[in-house]
Amino acid sequence: MAKPCRECGSTRLEEVNTEVSFAPQQTQQVYSLGKMAVCLECGFAEYRVSKEPLAQLRQCGPAELRGSSSDRHASTDTDNSTFDIWSGTPQKIGKWLETLAGLAEARKRMTELAAQTPGQYFIFSAWNRCILDQIDTREQLLALRAKATAPSSK
Repeated sequence: MAKPCRECGSTRLEEVNTEVSFAPQQTQQVYSLGKMAVCLECGFAEYRVSKEPLAQLRQCGPAELRGSSSDRHASTDTDNSTFDIWSGTPQKIGKWLETLAGLAEARKRMTELAAQTPGQYFIFSAWNRCILDQIDTREQLLALRAKATAPSSK
């Protein structure tokens, strides 16, 4: 019998391959690859950190690991890092469009591109290898096409 979820008691737990990134304040990010148990009812997840990343985290002091949310935001340096804008979806081969400094600038530019040419776009951070934002404006394109082909009533 499957182990029940510790939060809601459901037996709808699934193991998924996972990459977890820890961002201590004063040190490089610590990456851990493994499996995470996710409850498909309530979303609760459990993850066991493997030996090598755990040893790296043990070298950090408790205050460095906890920090504040603003400290963790600063550790990702979203204002000064560069971010790639891609068209397409992360699940398939996308097309690289451009690189911008600062996450806010990348989001603004992605929105501009999506308004100019409706489609799917995403922002990728090469620094932490994550998709940080996505936008899909294909429905706008479909609505424009439908309006253009609709017979006009006079």
